[in-house]
Amino acid sequence: MASNLLGDMKRIGLLVIGLYLLLSGDPISIGTIAAIIHLQGNAGVLFDNVGGFITGIQQAMAGAQRVFELLDSPGERGVDNGENAQRAQDRNVPGSRSMVEFRGLHFAYREQDGSETEVLRGVDISVAPGHLAALVGPSGGGKSTLIKLLLGFYPVSGETLWVSGRPVDQYGLDELRSLMAYVPQDAYLFDGTIEENIRYGKAEAQEQEIIAAARAAHAHEFILGQEQGYASRVGERGTRLSGGQRQRIAIARALLKDAPILLLDEATSALDSESEQLVQDALEVLMRGRTTIAIAHRLSTIEHADVIYVLDQGRVSDQGTHRQLLAKEGVYRLHGLQFRADS
Repeated sequence: MASNLLGDMKRIGLLVIGLYLLLSGDPISIGTIAAIIHLQGNAGVLFDNVGGFITGIQQAMAGAQRVFELLDSPGERGVDNGENAQRAQDRNVPGSRSMVEFRGLHFAYREQDGSETEVLRGVDISVAPGHLAALVGPSGGGKSTLIKLLLGFYPVSGETLWVSGRPVDQYGLDELRSLMAYVPQDAYLFDGTIEENIRYGKAEAQEQEIIAAARAAHAHEFILGQEQGYASRVGERGTRLSGGQRQRIAIARALLKDAPILLLDEATSALDSESEQLVQDALEVLMRGRTTIAIAHRLSTIEHADVIYVLDQGRVSDQGTHRQLLAKEGVYRLHGLQFRADS
């Protein structure tokens, strides 16, 4: 529409000039006609540039609006300058491990229209220090929401969520997150080098520490196979690496962080069998001595869990070990058949 309007303006301008010359009574020479035609072309370029300029301004305004919405959004609670996070790490001396506990937790997502969708209904979960707790159940049962609440993505009442013996609202977010390492299903890598992506687990890490973490995550060999080794760039979201390689980089990052609490969100569900075995071996190294909460759909991940919690429609419908739950006629037994098929 804008280009049509500019074209009409060029034609109208040409007609106005011609009408002026006609009414002035002066004879119109060939040179005058040639000059008008030449000026029309230059004016056309000018109007075309104006149209592009206006379009650019409109696009910039739309982008700026989104940026300002982000800048104006409320900050996360209790974010500090890192001092609290360091104190939290210092409190976890070698041999000490944290504990996670949900006490009658209720949680609802607030929709844009103001309504609320309740996804957790009185959840009671307790994870002993150094133990592995697996969360299983149908999709939409609230498993991923529990992980998000632990990471402080949404506020909850301090009396319903405890970490290391303290209500969660007594932590700043930096301090809380310093206690946790998170390995999601689709590990996010930044458009930097392999070394930089591992170093996000511990900014001040030495090169030897990074290599040690990569070795423990079974990533060192494939990293050395890259053209520039640890200095190889991974591409946006790690597109230059396979899914299994990205996951092992994420595990190396978690190993380097050395947090006492480990959160796994279906960390092996999207991998082929060969990659899954390598990642599973790396996860076993990562879980040693740590309090671990794992969302899993693979039998290999959960059969050795100290306790399994079955979440169904926002509630804990059952709990126990793998053998105990298989002996019952419940939701877990139905899913146990699927676990075997997936494994």
